[in-house]
Parts: sequence; C-alpha cells; structure tokens
Amino acid sequence: MKFPVPGWRSIWMLFLVAAVGAACAPTPNPTAVPPTISPTSPSGNGPCPPPQVEPPPESRFTPLDGTGAIAYSNNGLWLVDPTTGRTVQLHQGSDGTFVWAPDGERIAFLSFLRLNLCAFAFLMLADLRTGIIQPLVDRPGLYSRPAWSPDGKHLAYTDSEGRLWALRLSDHQRRVLREDVYVSKAIDLQGNVVNWFPQAPRWTDGTHIAYLRRNERGGVLGIAEVSLNGLEDAMLVVDTVWPYDGFALTPDGNRLAYARSEEGPLVVMDLRSGERITVAGDASQSVRSPSERLQWSP
Repeated sequence: MKFPVPGWRSIWMLFLVAAVGAACAPTPNPTAVPPTISPTSPSGNGPCPPPQVEPPPESRFTPLDGTGAIAYSNNGLWLVDPTTGRTVQLHQGSDGTFVWAPDGERIAFLSFLRLNLCAFAFLMLADLRTGIIQPLVDRPGLYSRPAWSPDGKHLAYTDSEGRLWALRLSDHQRRVLREDVYVSKAIDLQGNVVNWFPQAPRWTDGTHIAYLRRNERGGVLGIAEVSLNGLEDAMLVVDTVWPYDGFALTPDGNRLAYARSEEGPLVVMDLRSGERITVAGDASQSVRSPSERLQWSP
C-alpha cells in the first residue's frame, strides 16, 4: 500500500494521532496483545527502507571566527554577522537541526536526503577554525538532534532503531551505549506506522547521558541515564513522560523537568532527593507545541 507524501504540517498531524492513540488506548488483555512494530523496523521492511547512498564528500570554506555569528538554514547552512550583515554559506543542501558546540567554533548538523516522510540524513560537522565540513557517519539514518558533551569532545544522539550513540570527535569513533531507547512513531488512520521520530538525549554532566527508555511494549518507561563508557546505567525517573516535549536538565544536572502528558502537568524533580514538584498543572496544547522542547535557562 502506498502512502501520499505529506508536508510537515501533515506529518505533525500524524504525529499527534499516534500520541493521542497511545495515550487513550485501553490496556489490552495480556493474552490478546496485538503484534507491535519494533523500533528496528526501519532497517527491514516498512515505510522507511534505508537508502544506499554514499556520504557527502568533505568540503571547505574560508575559515572564520564563529563568535557572535548567527547560524541559520536556507538551502544549506549559513552564518551571518549581526553587526555587518555579511553572510557566509558553509554548506549547500537540505541542512538543519544544527547545534553549536560549547566552544562556539563548531556546528553539528543533519544534512537531509529529503524533508518529508522518513527524513534520512547524514550527521555532519562544520569546523569554523579549519573551514572543513565532513560527515561523521558513513551511512544515512533517521537520527535525533545531536547533543554536545559539556567539554565538546563527544556527540550523543539516538536513531530510529532504538540505539543511543556516543561519537568521539577526536577520531570519529562511535559506539552504541544502549539499545532500549524509546522511538516515537507516526501512525495513520488505518494504524500503519508511516514514520519514526528519534528523541534527542541530554547530557547530565560530562560523563553521563540521559535518554527516554522504552518498556517492553515500546512505550516510555521513564528517563534513564548511562555513563559514557556504557558500564553504568540507572533510572532517573520511572513515570509517565510525554515524549514529544522531551525533558530538560539544569546546567548543574541536579534538577530535571518533564511533562506527564500532552496537557501537563509539568513536573520538576530534584535528582538528589527524589522530590517532585508540580510547577504547572495545566500546560495545554494551546500554548505548547510538540515541536518545542522543554528548556532550562542557563
């Protein structure tokens, strides 16, 4: 069965259908649980077969100082000097989901093969000091927004197969830390999965990464934490978490904010004491969008 290719607005409608369906569905009888689609489906049959595409070649631009510049995407990745208005195109393509490194001299971004259903992309790195842009992965994937470690030495991200990756920038070596990551799915009115949305991880400090862990049925178990070496893991929050807002940690990593449902409440948890406080009992959809993530002030 073929599906029409919707725009971004239609994708979010599918996204919300999946969310509402998951939230409102009754608990099935354990003896009659219907088969579920595994997060590993994109690597096999389904609406998102991985394309066989070579990574983009390394490209160059004139090295420049990124301090004070504004990055934006418009048929490529650009920088603009807000004082002079001078613009520089760093890369040409369907680039987006870019994140500045803590040092302000590098930008990690996704270069998409297409901007519709199954938005496969390459994870890329632009180094403003050397003027070099290069791919960090050898094949495209359905990747989340990358997250920089506080020291700028690693990137963490998730993929549609439910894996949490850590990539070391010094040699581009990457490793899978966990394979139990929750992956959001868009479902059409017939109940077919038509897209995957990996959820971005967050660094709790320089050596630990927090992510949404899935349960046995593919839903959200809570918020988990794993060390950079993959040897330590623990649950930070065992609770209902609305995945489309994600979660946010304070800069010191001691408090965590998350939403329990589409309409709230918003909860703040002290990770040292385990105390939870409801800070907003009604955070309705009229003021929040699933495309916006929770964020703490610096």
